[in-house]
Amino acid sequence: MERWPLAQNTDQWTARVLFAVRSGAETEMLLALRCGSRRGDRKEWYDERPAVVVLTPKSGTVHLVPLDKDCNDCERLYRIEFSKTYSVAGSQLVELQVRYSDDNPCCDGTDHREGNRLVVLSLPAGDAVLSVVQSSDENSVDDESETDTEWACAAKINYSHDAAGNVERIGTETRCTKDNKPQPDVKKQTFQWNSVSQRFEQLQAPSAQAPTK
Repeated sequence: MERWPLAQNTDQWTARVLFAVRSGAETEMLLALRCGSRRGDRKEWYDERPAVVVLTPKSGTVHLVPLDKDCNDCERLYRIEFSKTYSVAGSQLVELQVRYSDDNPCCDGTDHREGNRLVVLSLPAGDAVLSVVQSSDENSVDDESETDTEWACAAKINYSHDAAGNVERIGTETRCTKDNKPQPDVKKQTFQWNSVSQRFEQLQAPSAQAPTK
């Protein structure tokens, strides 16, 4: 199970509704569960995770959606915001903007990482069907040379639709800078919806062929 960096020392638990839809007697809700802590500097620290709640007249279920791999020394904190919904063949999806940062009261290292991820969930299962980095900022300090290096990347996101208006592909085009200098490489990725596996799967770029003589 994914561990929350602030969960052991929290003094505040809250939940807010990001999205809700009702179908007949069933209600589906997407929540942001937050654990928070206020330290001596009076700054409020908090960490959030998405959860899908399904309510019927006879039952209720809660599914916590992990945002990272299981770890014993997690440092990354998350902030979640609702972005939009759209349909794909056979499913309804919810898109989230997930802000992450290692700005954590437990850790005071010289390196720093933060960014924003686009996370797409299916309802009512609450499965993460796509997760891509939309922007990132990383500052790394070399103790031996006493030099700082800053990497910043940003991705343009585009959506392709089929004749019925369903999203069938999501493409990303990422450009980076190193110490504010643009880097020549552009990373392009395309993810196509697979109605069998019920998730977006990355398409492999065609390999370059050697010229014929």
